Amino acid sequence: MGNFKLIFIKKAVKLCILTLLLLTSIIIFSATSIFRNKSEIWFANPDQDGTLLIESIRINSGKRPCYLDHPSHGTFIIYSNTLQFLDLVGLISVSNFDQLQQSDDPLTLLPELFYKSRLISISLCVLCGLIFGGIFWVLTRQYGFFVLGVFLLLFSGGIFTHSLIIRSELASVLFILLSILVIAIEHMYNTNNVVLSNLCRFISGLFLGLAVLSKVHVSPAVVFIIICSLFSILHKNKMPRSQSSQITKLYRMALYAFLLYEIYNAIRFSYPMLFMLFLSVIIAGEIIARQPKLQNNTTLAAITKTRFLLIGFLLAFHVSFYCLNFNRDTDNRGRYWKVMTYKKVFDPFETTQTFSSRAKDGLPAVYSDFKKFCNYYMTTSYHFILLIALVILVISLSRRFPEPLAITALLFGFIMCLISSLRYYMFFYLIYSDVFFIGAIMVLVVQYDRINQNRSFPWKHLRYLVYPLICLAVCAAGVKQYHYVSGQYVNICSLKDRADIVYKFVFCAEEYEALMLSQYKSVENITKRICNDPYLNGSNRGIDLRQKPNAQKYYSQYFTSPE
Repeated sequence: MGNFKLIFIKKAVKLCILTLLLLTSIIIFSATSIFRNKSEIWFANPDQDGTLLIESIRINSGKRPCYLDHPSHGTFIIYSNTLQFLDLVGLISVSNFDQLQQSDDPLTLLPELFYKSRLISISLCVLCGLIFGGIFWVLTRQYGFFVLGVFLLLFSGGIFTHSLIIRSELASVLFILLSILVIAIEHMYNTNNVVLSNLCRFISGLFLGLAVLSKVHVSPAVVFIIICSLFSILHKNKMPRSQSSQITKLYRMALYAFLLYEIYNAIRFSYPMLFMLFLSVIIAGEIIARQPKLQNNTTLAAITKTRFLLIGFLLAFHVSFYCLNFNRDTDNRGRYWKVMTYKKVFDPFETTQTFSSRAKDGLPAVYSDFKKFCNYYMTTSYHFILLIALVILVISLSRRFPEPLAITALLFGFIMCLISSLRYYMFFYLIYSDVFFIGAIMVLVVQYDRINQNRSFPWKHLRYLVYPLICLAVCAAGVKQYHYVSGQYVNICSLKDRADIVYKFVFCAEEYEALMLSQYKSVENITKRICNDPYLNGSNRGIDLRQKPNAQKYYSQYFTSPE
């Protein structure tokens, strides 16, 4: 009885310590992000914030988005629906474009929209951390790995960067993590229920499609998640087998109808060849799955089961078209944007053009940016150092190479560094490499823990010393990353804090520019209105725009009062 009480007390103390660490990391991250945001004016980031937010509230007014560069579908879906919910519960006063048009002074509605939307970004960052930790809780069923995963991701520079801005990268990472989480759930909890197994892969593919529709640059994650799916199937050595159930029959009827509809659309809209390749793989997989003789090949069976990922991936396009009001168009513009969305994702030449502006500078420039990524991970975030230390530790203890999944995640981290080097937005793209590198770190930590469990005392308890050391190292790196991100944010754009371009950074949103000019007559009037209103220029929040380095020469001619 005494031993039982002692074990219970130890588990309770461990649970309390881990929960305290979890809450502390979330509170520190949220408080730091909110504090950093308070020092920035609502139009501080003219690149994406305004465009994405104005398009989001246009969607809530029944209009379809016109900005499809990324193509940002998943971002629009998240922010438009969240803003509607906040309006429903009375936490925000503007959630659709009609409210701007009906206002006598629409500028006064914008600060709240931007500040509240940054809180949405902070919430999404915390949600990403919880999902990331949840993946490793599902795989290990250990609460400690859940807490460690949340802790590591929230103390990364990439996540902290996106708590200060509103861009498509954060939404794409959220959907990627959801896709991996569903694969992990299917891997750990699925028995022999083929219907549920295929449903999980379908849902994973749906999230994967929304990730790519949020940011086309994350396309390599499609390959990574397919590899994860193959690892899962081959590890369990499960063969697809037919089930003569009504659910299976209904599924096949729905699948064939969907494939016919997609083929019809591909012919009608001249979709790219890569799209047709996706359809061919799905059709081939369905044919193979119906042939008992072919199911004896484990590898072929694994590849066949991934067709459900591709089905969900393709269906994500139709889900986003419905959510973003593309189906309400009576003219050909909706059809045009649909075709452009498919070309953006499935046409290699169209995607290549996204990087062409950076590639013109030549390989030396790309190599220079790649070196900046590596330098950041070596001298600021210290992810490389931690990875190297864990690899050495695992090899020295087990006399074998690290888990293939860790190597795969590490490889894709480098791939994302390389792809990001083809652009000039390293500051925004850190989040992609962070997720893969931290994922590799977590897999190595799990492998180390399993190796240690088989060791004798006192080496078995060495892990209780290693984990606190990892947390302390991450905390120290987090402080350095905070200063790095804060410094980069200040220098992110030469247009930062300039009220004279406040309407221009949402030029992609239809009707917004016309609304601003019809209401205030000129850009100069808009600038003066902002400069001399404490609520609009942030002086009531303690922000002094006239002292901002990028804005001094502009505000001297527009400020007419001490405020």
